[in-house]
Amino acid sequence: MNCTGNETVCFTLNGTWRGGGPQILKGCATPEVCHLQANTTLGPEASGFHLTAKPECNYVAPTTHPGPHVPVTHTKAKVTVCFTCSDLHHCNPLPCTEDRNYCLQIAGITVLGASNSVSWRNGSCVASKDCTSDNSIFALTYGIGFGFRVNTTCCQGNCQEPPPLATLPASGTLSKFLCPTCPGGHSGPCNHFFYMQCPSGETECVQMNLVSEEGGRNLSVRGCGTRDLCQIGGLPTLPGHRLARWPVCSTTQRAVLDSECHSGAAPGPRLALPVLMVALGTVARS
Repeated sequence: MNCTGNETVCFTLNGTWRGGGPQILKGCATPEVCHLQANTTLGPEASGFHLTAKPECNYVAPTTHPGPHVPVTHTKAKVTVCFTCSDLHHCNPLPCTEDRNYCLQIAGITVLGASNSVSWRNGSCVASKDCTSDNSIFALTYGIGFGFRVNTTCCQGNCQEPPPLATLPASGTLSKFLCPTCPGGHSGPCNHFFYMQCPSGETECVQMNLVSEEGGRNLSVRGCGTRDLCQIGGLPTLPGHRLARWPVCSTTQRAVLDSECHSGAAPGPRLALPVLMVALGTVARS
């Protein structure tokens, strides 16, 4: 049969009429029919058609010259091809199933000093509800050359693996915000006596408690983070560490760097240090 109007899907329904045996129904429908689940009843509960399986759907490809006797061709819904990586440089295609037809792409880097960094990337097939946004950035900076950044994106169709992150964003691009940090290597609770100037885009003051997978040692870090890190509820992955609990984010401890000179003198030069450590009393709270 020729489909008309908004009925752009060819469907197959498996089920039973109330009081009858199994039956298969085929025809044209609107795309919403494809979202029905097994055990749904179409029509009145007492006399409707009870689905025993999820509908099978093929999408109609329009013909060049439609007419009453022109055959209609069908194409299946686009299949997503994700990827899985054995290491940073070797990735293989990974076909996704119909119920997990989105590819969650991850590229990340952890930097622990000028000569110590670890990059990774990977993909996984997920359901649509697990792709909450097109692009999320989980980042935390807690010292000069110390921090991490994880970029996540969602894709459908033939998805290519993202390029590895080679470095963190340029530390010379700084915002006007300052957040508490822990000076040097710190394994205990952070205090509030030292502040750092936040990189551009990292506007939240964050404290994270991490546990090393190797030694099981707790590590408390404090610094500047992105809004995604606070709103979405933590990192998707961080090799070698796991979260002891969700990040603690706050703007009450955030300070604002004021470059104005209130004494009437000309404003001084802007600070160009990647990270600014100052005493708590020298800045104004926001």
